[in-house]
Parts: sequence; C-alpha cells; structure tokens
Amino acid sequence: HAGADAMMGAVQAIYDFPKPSIARVHGATVGGGVGLMLACDFAVAAENARFGLTSVRNGLLAAIAIPVLIQAVGPRMARQLLMHGGVFDSATALRIGLVDQVVKPEDLDATVATLASELKLGAPSVQTLVKKLVTQIDGLPHDANVAEILGAQVATQSISEEALEGMKAFLDKRKPKWVK
Repeated sequence: HAGADAMMGAVQAIYDFPKPSIARVHGATVGGGVGLMLACDFAVAAENARFGLTSVRNGLLAAIAIPVLIQAVGPRMARQLLMHGGVFDSATALRIGLVDQVVKPEDLDATVATLASELKLGAPSVQTLVKKLVTQIDGLPHDANVAEILGAQVATQSISEEALEGMKAFLDKRKPKWVK
C-alpha cells in the first residue's frame, strides 16, 4: 500500500507541478513509468523506445497510470492497453496519443532542449493558469458556468504584471522580461 501511495503521489506531483513538464523517453517505459510520463505536459520519445502496461500479465493492476492514461488515449484504448498488457513501439505510442513526438535517438536531447527553450517564451503565470484551468474545466459541461470561470480568469490575467509587460514588450518590439 505504501509503495502504491508513493507512486501515485509522484504521478500527482508531476501532474500538479505549476510549470510545463517534459518527459524525455528512451529505452523501455512500462507500468508506473508510463504513468510518470503521462503526468508530464509533453512527451518526446526516441524511435527505439518501447512502451507497455504489462502489469496484467503479472496479475497486477496498473492503477497508477489509469487517470492519466484515460486522459491521453481515451477510455476504450485505455481498457485495451490495460487488459492486453503487451509491449509496443514508439510509432504505436504516437498513433494512439501516448506521446507527442517521436524522433531519432540521436536527436532526442536536442528536440527536448528546443521544446524547453520554446516553453520559456511563454508567460509563467499564464502557463500555470492554463494547467489549472484545463484540469478544472475538463469534466465540466460547456455552459454558462465555464464561460463565467474563463471570463473571470481572462479579466484577472489581462491586468497582471506579466500581461502588462508582455503587451509593452510587443509594442516596443522586444522580448518580455521573463524570456532570458
């Protein structure tokens, strides 16, 4: 029980982390490793990476990955992966939505570094807000309540220091101060 709680805590900590997170995937990613990868906002995999939710073949439940797996691939594919327990390649992982990008192994570090550099261009407070709002709104019906939540957040963010700096930087034709 303690081990499962610790692993679930690790997945949740990555998922809740307020800044963008990137999974750099190489080698074998199985079981809880898939859960950790899916807790990240981005997943870049090497072409030779292998994936699997193999617990079922050992009489175990890969519960750690279930919430983030459903988000990534949908309930039907999640059921298939969890019941089948087989290992598959990075092309399949990309096709089903488990990873966002597949690159040659020798390009993995550069691709992840480029993505990290691109993410640094975004306003940190907006990135944090996006993570919070997507989680908050994901299960809600698209109705007036969602519009109210989003409208209030847009109004608040529009007068934040970062928004004011971002617009001033745009008008001055320079990069905002958060870009280093």
